Amino acid sequence: MVLLAVPVVAGPVGWWRFESAPPGAVVRDASGGGNDGRLRGNAEPTPGRVGRAARFTGREDVVVLHASRALRPASVTVAAWVKVDPDLKQPGWVAAQGDNYGLVVNRYDDDGVFFYVYDGQGWKGANSGDVAIRDGRWHHIAGVFDQRAGRLYVYKDGVRVGREAAGGSLVYKLGDEFTIGSMQGGRHFRGAIDEVRVYDRVLTQAEMETVALCEPPTDARPPSAPVKNSGPVPVGVVFQKETLRRVGDHGDNWCLTWAADDSLVTSMCDGDWLGQGHGWHNHLYRILGGPDPFQRQEIPQYPDLSGKEGSWFGYGIVSVDGILYSVISKTPGTSWSGPFRGIKLLKSPDHGRTWYRVNRRGGERRLGPKAPARNLVNQKEMFFLEEFGLPHQKQPAYPFSYLDFVQCGKDNAAARDDYLYIYSPEGAHAHKLLLARVPKDQLGVRAAWEYFVRYDDNGQPVWSRDIRRRGYAHVFPRASRKGDCFGWYSWLPSVVWNEGLGLYIMVNGGTYAGHKMTASDADYYDAWMHTRTGSLGFWWSRKPCGPWHRFYYTDYWTVDDPGNRTYQPKLSPKWISPDGREMVLIWSDAMSDAEGHSHTVNYKWNQMRIRLRVK
Repeated sequence: MVLLAVPVVAGPVGWWRFESAPPGAVVRDASGGGNDGRLRGNAEPTPGRVGRAARFTGREDVVVLHASRALRPASVTVAAWVKVDPDLKQPGWVAAQGDNYGLVVNRYDDDGVFFYVYDGQGWKGANSGDVAIRDGRWHHIAGVFDQRAGRLYVYKDGVRVGREAAGGSLVYKLGDEFTIGSMQGGRHFRGAIDEVRVYDRVLTQAEMETVALCEPPTDARPPSAPVKNSGPVPVGVVFQKETLRRVGDHGDNWCLTWAADDSLVTSMCDGDWLGQGHGWHNHLYRILGGPDPFQRQEIPQYPDLSGKEGSWFGYGIVSVDGILYSVISKTPGTSWSGPFRGIKLLKSPDHGRTWYRVNRRGGERRLGPKAPARNLVNQKEMFFLEEFGLPHQKQPAYPFSYLDFVQCGKDNAAARDDYLYIYSPEGAHAHKLLLARVPKDQLGVRAAWEYFVRYDDNGQPVWSRDIRRRGYAHVFPRASRKGDCFGWYSWLPSVVWNEGLGLYIMVNGGTYAGHKMTASDADYYDAWMHTRTGSLGFWWSRKPCGPWHRFYYTDYWTVDDPGNRTYQPKLSPKWISPDGREMVLIWSDAMSDAEGHSHTVNYKWNQMRIRLRVK
């Protein structure tokens, strides 16, 4: 049985949990609204997404109750956890109020989610298309009718997957019963249903994400060390555009750590930040002082990652107990391309003067700048290499093939336990965020890594050393509100400890898939991701492992020009005001010049002070 804590999102007017679900049982309304129903047919109890669920056979099984006025609102959200039988061929009604509104799977035999409303003249619906509902796994689905906006929306796993215009009002003329697992005695669902909810309002995106992740309220999670359980939290961001600076020569992907010698160390990809006439795929630099102005120094003994064999790109970087670690990702081609094949772990015990490769068993090999071994790609040299992949549509990609570390102050001194926390997008579904942890003195021993699975019924994170059991610590949008899909090179977070607020702050964003920005493999894995400017969002948490609470998001973020093509946002772990309200945002920009050449105008270090609005 899978046990998860149930999220608290205020306002359900109906909530059926199926904790007691033998045939004929009363299915209680946990909302307190008194909308109890009775389970008819041969549905049986089964392990649920939260506690127990009911398994419907697809024949005569249904929960029936009289729909009170609370279940007939002007705007409505209907949500449920479902595990659909893979061989379901006909449409299956998950929940419906008469035939006035209904949440359906497989409506057009397209393995998707459909939600409709009746407006007195006919039915209007929003459909997701094929989004792989019939895969035998638990999925959270939801349908929303927003009367004020005149819109219908459908969601899968917290991500909006369809929308449609629907002017007019929801009219209740087609039946008085509310049913689960069927619609008016027909069109039966086959599979398991759990945690059905109805809201008399439109859930926000943040609320939908919370429900879809089964996250408990923040203070339901006992911390691993004393934490500040109250105090101001961010509710917005002010971008101080007058502080905008662009520094140095070309480069991108500025991942940062605060080193033991009080410098910031940053990685840089596909550039030459100091204008030395040498183009690296990845290189490291030291930043002294700052944020305005600061000095830059090359770290010359770092392995030379350039040329066709040296097609490595650097992301994860962390300083802990005087040791500097750098994680580099291998492309499938001889230049920028994806998805990444895997990662190599590099280590310097002396502030970057000497470097070692650390294999997955903790073995070390010294690497000079030109050592031939720096470009070796095999199981003995790589920390991860083309392992545990999942398909996007058909083409696979791999977990932890690029990653970054939670930054806990200078040289990790602000960490509240002895673990390093490591985030990575799920390669084939980059909007789903993976999380691992490892004792800080065992980073180079892959067998010591533990992977986030879920939260238990006490709100504690559950970890496993089996990466195949991995779950998702957060789910970001799969596409923009306009339907533009994000690609594989999206949602690598930058997470830093903010001492003044006593919170972890995350910045993240997605880049759009190829030229057509569709969910196809061709677009998702395209090396081009700048048809539109990237998205930008901020989240806060009291713990390095979440839950994460969003306080700003936009699908398309520009700074000082509509032609900006922003991506890979980062936060400085050092440049934070004592009260925590002022931070420094760093990002990359692929903006084109007047002749249409991309990665030219602002393809360098971009920075700006931001101010967090707290409440």
